[in-house]
Amino acid sequence: MNMLFFSMNLSPGISTINYRHPANVFALAGQESNLCLKTNQPMLLSLLTNEIRYRGYIRLLFHALMLAGIGTLVGIFYLSWFGQGGFTIGTWAPYLREVAGVAMQYYMLVWLFRNVGTRLIFLLPGLLAYYWLTYTYYFVTAIQVYHYTNVDDFSGAAYHFIQHKDQYWQTLFSFNTLMRLVRFPMLMTLFPLLLWAGVEAYRRQILHTQLEYNYLKSQVNPHFLFNVLNSIYALTEEENPRAAQIVQQLSGMMRYTLYETSEALVPLTRELDFIRDYVALEKLRTGKRLSLTIELLDTIDKPLQIAPFILITFVENAFKHGVENTTKKALVTISVQLQNERLHLHVSNSKPQTQKSTTNGLGLANVRKRLTMLYPGRYSLQVNDTDSAYSVDLYIQLRSLSLPTSSKATATENPLLFNK
Repeated sequence: MNMLFFSMNLSPGISTINYRHPANVFALAGQESNLCLKTNQPMLLSLLTNEIRYRGYIRLLFHALMLAGIGTLVGIFYLSWFGQGGFTIGTWAPYLREVAGVAMQYYMLVWLFRNVGTRLIFLLPGLLAYYWLTYTYYFVTAIQVYHYTNVDDFSGAAYHFIQHKDQYWQTLFSFNTLMRLVRFPMLMTLFPLLLWAGVEAYRRQILHTQLEYNYLKSQVNPHFLFNVLNSIYALTEEENPRAAQIVQQLSGMMRYTLYETSEALVPLTRELDFIRDYVALEKLRTGKRLSLTIELLDTIDKPLQIAPFILITFVENAFKHGVENTTKKALVTISVQLQNERLHLHVSNSKPQTQKSTTNGLGLANVRKRLTMLYPGRYSLQVNDTDSAYSVDLYIQLRSLSLPTSSKATATENPLLFNK
């Protein structure tokens, strides 16, 4: 008996995981119910770093604690004021103005860093807008508080604006104004920002650990399934060779999907083998009502590579819309030709008479986006949709060399399947 072994390497140490790849979809399945690892992290940090639980009142509680912390921090510097002037409107007004100013700066900077990041073309104008809003806030509030209380503030920054209350534009970018703002209001904002950055870094670290844990745990299911397929193959190889062949094809497709498509590019021969196995299973399922013409490359002289699942998308849709929607005779034609590293995929299928146009503009736009991302200026996609047939002709200029590292990170996006 020619025993078939389905194997899987389970490595205890994983340095990098492509979480966005469909091969690792099991790692993310059920993540909502399994998101929090059983670790010894404190309850507060567990709440802050758990994206599922950090919602609603927990989020409001975090912001309330942040504002209370800002108030306490500013209050430490105003203790001498409260000691000398008591808890009067003259001491409370400057204090509350400082608390509101630091909180305003904190949320402005958090929004800026989250939405802009390190893109200088947007970061520099954003920081300029932040400075202008901060200057305007302190300029207006310093004058108003002094007008009603005759008190400036602890740091003396407000007194600078009071002295130049008629020189808004003249003092906007002056060095003295910048130093006044940096010395206390902006420096105070640094403390809540550091706390926010620490929580964000800790959240990302915990999320990475959780994804690694879920990925390793998910490997148990494919491993078990491969063992079951191996047993089925052994039981059916002699009694029913056809069933054994189907199991072998299915296992090959699963192994290719789970373990061989994590890179940006795969050998063209493996992608074509995957299409052959898929078509064979579809023929078994559709039976005699399928009239199939298939012409794939048997041998390829050059070690050409292609993005995984870029061809199967069109093949799958031919069966979905041309065969599944009818009980009558259905025609499907699949052809892959290669000339001077230029690949030509032709897929056509008949359309049931009761079926309207199957063209989906959004789906076709999605697959074009993926092709544009992976093969900019190196592909051509032609679609012909009639009342009786639907055909696609895809031309891709392949390369035998691997993509640069930067392109690999881009090319491992989830395949964009579409319904015609």
